[in-house]
Amino acid sequence: MTDIAEEYRPLPHSDLALPPSAERMDENDLSMQLTVIVTLRPAPGSQPDSDDDALPSVAKLEDFMPLDALVRQYGASSEDVREVEEFADRFGLKPGSFNVTVARKPEAIETGGRIILLSGTAAAFEAAFRTELFWARNESGDRFVCRRGPLFVPQSLAKIVEGVFGLDERPLGEPALNTTTAGGVWDAPTPREVAEYYEFPLPGSAPPQPSRIAIMEFGGGYRRADIDAYFTEVGLPPLPPIVDISVLGVANAPGINITYDQEVTLDIDVVGSVVEGAEIFVVFAPRTEAGWIAAIAAAVYDPRIRPAVISTS
Repeated sequence: MTDIAEEYRPLPHSDLALPPSAERMDENDLSMQLTVIVTLRPAPGSQPDSDDDALPSVAKLEDFMPLDALVRQYGASSEDVREVEEFADRFGLKPGSFNVTVARKPEAIETGGRIILLSGTAAAFEAAFRTELFWARNESGDRFVCRRGPLFVPQSLAKIVEGVFGLDERPLGEPALNTTTAGGVWDAPTPREVAEYYEFPLPGSAPPQPSRIAIMEFGGGYRRADIDAYFTEVGLPPLPPIVDISVLGVANAPGINITYDQEVTLDIDVVGSVVEGAEIFVVFAPRTEAGWIAAIAAAVYDPRIRPAVISTS
């Protein structure tokens, strides 16, 4: 670990401890490549003063800013982007595009400079952000790169960089399912019945059709045949085509972990049952801090998705 220089400042909210269920491994190979997300502030003067009293209690779709206007008005300044890129270059880190794959078609997504991807060795990132990286293993046997303590950035970047994600790859979140064995009796109401009980959608306020809904998934996958079988069983019309989205190299991968597969399939079944005719986009990303950031950013910034709702289950 490099000594903390005088001109460096701790990045707010970046302090981490070793997970209670994990232990540090003796292995100390820092030659592997990492991809890290750096988020930047909006350009100075682009954000209005916060006034919570002025916000509507219920937002309507037409109240939201169009994507191109959002990127233009709340993007990072070119000067801030250049500062971060020059800093990365000093440590041999390579800036890259934020690529999102929709229906097997990858594209670089414009975020107005708010998201910069950096790639390089773990050792280079350790030196750049004055942190200590090491391998750890949790009680499930998952092996991952971990860090401890805060991250540090130069004084010149202290107000520019809002977050650095991807230097710690501990798994975040686990499926929480109640299941019954094959042949068991399950007499709980269906999602459609629950929605009808709550009078959803409210009379006179039905969402525009077709609704576009992005579902965040962090591992696992689904098979279309299972989705179709469920909708046939509950007597609902089949879903329109489901669009798969891959972020940071994670894609629809059923058959590896049945618990994660059940979570993904259940999420699609519930959304499709409650919002009839919905266009469903399933965003697959790593079950890590960087994965969460990238998944939500993909749903927000990718013009091919443009959801009315983002569901994280």
